[in-house]
Amino acid sequence: YNAAQSAADRVQNSSAIEVLDSGNASIGQGLIAIFAAELAARGFDAARIVAAVRKIIPLTRTYARIGSLDYAVRGGRVKPAVRSIPNMLGLSPVLANQADGRIAPAGMLFGRRNRRDKLVRFVTRRMKGDQPYRVGIGHANAETEAHDLLDRLRRAHPQIERAFVMPVGSTLTGHGGPGTLVVGIQPS
Repeated sequence: YNAAQSAADRVQNSSAIEVLDSGNASIGQGLIAIFAAELAARGFDAARIVAAVRKIIPLTRTYARIGSLDYAVRGGRVKPAVRSIPNMLGLSPVLANQADGRIAPAGMLFGRRNRRDKLVRFVTRRMKGDQPYRVGIGHANAETEAHDLLDRLRRAHPQIERAFVMPVGSTLTGHGGPGTLVVGIQPS
């Protein structure tokens, strides 16, 4: 957000630029950008787009199942002692965007088996059953797993209207390691 605001301030007609904090990361940011672009394509003016985006931001959620805490330890994000407990107990942390824009632990998936099914249950419990959704799946060198995760999500929540799968960026890959899966959900 700060970098975008700084860039906008350097533009001659900066009053024509509205910088919004998505309160999200990765796939969630992408869902918000797609939403705004679709409104623009439908002919909405800037004020209406900004108002609609402000409403969709708190409804857009991002969840990440970290591939390996080893990468977060190497990057200095997690202390080695903290890593040992989930590794010993077979836990997979799930991170999520918070209302204040922070990314923080949101829960744990217990056991090493069927982690994708457990992630599906974790995410669908946070979705309204009758609400249509747009879903994005991001992956760190795990494309097959990401497509499988999307198939499982579609079976568990038939109201997914639009969805995509794509690789996550280098920062998330570097901190989460190969196998990291990110799910972004947004009401349609």
